[in-house]
Amino acid sequence: MRATYYLADAADWHAVGPVLGETFDSIRPAATGIVTGLVTPEMKIEIEATAFRG
Repeated sequence: MRATYYLADAADWHAVGPVLGETFDSIRPAATGIVTGLVTPEMKIEIEATAFRG
């Protein structure tokens, strides 16, 4: 699995990081975090995930 996390504000990582770690603990995806503008100001994070099920 691969995941890319797009955050609107780098300061939110302290709240988001532990939740992602707990959620994906057993999966341990290759992951990248990017701080960028999102489509609307209400959006705090966007998660793009790619998984293969063989």
